[in-house]
Amino acid sequence: MEHLHYDWSQIEGYNCPIKIVVARRGIGKTFAKVKMCLEDFITKDERFVYVVEQDDDVKELSKNNGEKFWSKLIEYYEVQDTSRKRYFYNKVTSLELDSEEDNKELRKTNAKVSGSTIKINGQTAGYILDMYSFANIKRNNFVKIKTIIIDEFISEKMDKRSLSNPERIASIVQSVARLDNVRIYLLGNTVRKDDSILARMGFKIDDFGFYYLKDKYGLLAVLHYVNPEEYEEFEKRANESVAGRLAKMLKCDNEERNEFKEDLPKDRRLTTLKYKKGGFQINLVKDDVIVTLRETIFDTIACVPFARSGATNLYCLNEREQGFKLGYHIVHIDTLRKTISNMIKANNIYYYSEIEYQKLKYIIKGDR
Repeated sequence: MEHLHYDWSQIEGYNCPIKIVVARRGIGKTFAKVKMCLEDFITKDERFVYVVEQDDDVKELSKNNGEKFWSKLIEYYEVQDTSRKRYFYNKVTSLELDSEEDNKELRKTNAKVSGSTIKINGQTAGYILDMYSFANIKRNNFVKIKTIIIDEFISEKMDKRSLSNPERIASIVQSVARLDNVRIYLLGNTVRKDDSILARMGFKIDDFGFYYLKDKYGLLAVLHYVNPEEYEEFEKRANESVAGRLAKMLKCDNEERNEFKEDLPKDRRLTTLKYKKGGFQINLVKDDVIVTLRETIFDTIACVPFARSGATNLYCLNEREQGFKLGYHIVHIDTLRKTISNMIKANNIYYYSEIEYQKLKYIIKGDR
């Protein structure tokens, strides 16, 4: 069957709490889930949380009573070609008389966003939060939350802030759900392959298809990396649009092809993890960013995730960071920055992923 927009039926068939969809922009990932949450609130009184990246995103979605957040859904229900659409249209809108137009009947939208609170018919249906508000919501009480939607979770830019996104997401879910059972949807566009959240979860994406993550309790998460060829009609319309043609002309159409872009050169990626016995090894830290350098059997240096096991000391490049932090003794070595810089200049360092590449850049250069 040809689908114009993303078909959720297959991934929803999996009995697991976390579902992740990585697909091209505009295919209807977010629309379908917000629509589901609206209908679940109206029929079951279940609330939801919608997570965006920045506080500015929350402000933008809250403008004009949440017009941008609700407009597409209202348009969808306005086409009342089914009894289900008519039912929900009458729930999210109401008739009122316009005194300036001789009591002409007008439709009023009853789905709004006030501040960061989502309201339907004056009742709280949920909340819009940004990833960086995690520290401010810890003391809030969230009740009747059934669904958490994390939209555009793959950051446009990988930097110190986005490297901390896994901690932010974990904190938000803990604050919102605590001991409650909730379903979590992570929706992303193919901005970069080595996303910090996916990497921390343990996903290594290669070809299109489904990926699975289990823990000791069973299936925890399913990820669908969507092949755009499965949506030929949508692809045809999108490619023929002005936006699609412009993106292709500017060579900025990786998201349309659902292909990842990377900052790490392919020839700098590790192809093996064979380390030299008794070889060079050091754990580097700056702020809360840690990465490990290890010598391989090929006399090169592997930049890999910090393993923690057996580590007692971490080494820093700035004297002011010496002391105790993160449960470790932080030691400053005066010549370490020059040594590592020379390794980089000699193209002697290979990286486990783009995350380690960015971490080492941050440790060497900081915010400069």
